[in-house]
Amino acid sequence: MNHSATRHRRTSPVRSSPLATSHGFTLIEMLISMTIFAVITGFVTANLSQSRSGDELRLSAQLVASSIRRVQSYSLSGQLVKLCADNSGACPRGQLDCPGLIACRDDLPKAYGVRFSPIIGNEKRIVFFADQNENGIFDDGEEFRTDAISSGRFVTVTSTSIGTTALSGALDIVFFPPKSAIKFNGEISETTAKIVLRQPRVARDRTVTVNRISGQVNSD
Repeated sequence: MNHSATRHRRTSPVRSSPLATSHGFTLIEMLISMTIFAVITGFVTANLSQSRSGDELRLSAQLVASSIRRVQSYSLSGQLVKLCADNSGACPRGQLDCPGLIACRDDLPKAYGVRFSPIIGNEKRIVFFADQNENGIFDDGEEFRTDAISSGRFVTVTSTSIGTTALSGALDIVFFPPKSAIKFNGEISETTAKIVLRQPRVARDRTVTVNRISGQVNSD
């Protein structure tokens, strides 16, 4: 046997797989890793978006509740509001809001109200008003302030109710000084009123409840 020939026989180089990379990963392994990364990223992004939407809804409910409590405190403390001298309504822009450009002055309203409406165009607004004719409902010219229902774009008022009766329109909650007695849409026949808020990206609602007897305002 020719051991010398065997000893000096050249070893053929091992050919690398066409699927191998210079870093030791095969193309299949890279594709699997990228797929896993994409799935995890999508899952995290979806959860983050869901969490933000849930936070927006929760904070909106708190904002609605605090707005109602604010009006309640106005009636207890005697908050001054810009009113037309003839008691015809509020004048947040001054004399321009008063008939005949009569004087606009800081004065005590007869009652303080806040309105929520599911009607398109108003479903994202909180309207504060001075109930000058004491009828327990919002009338044109009584508005002295408007706030957004949410700091985001998506939360809306989807329904309002008094007792077990769903309303087809707005809910007016009015507080009468000096003891902050409450009326819902001018009535005192029911104990509670509710405002339901919705964020379309979250699969549930938030409800703000006002108790006319106790004066408590709760959000859940």
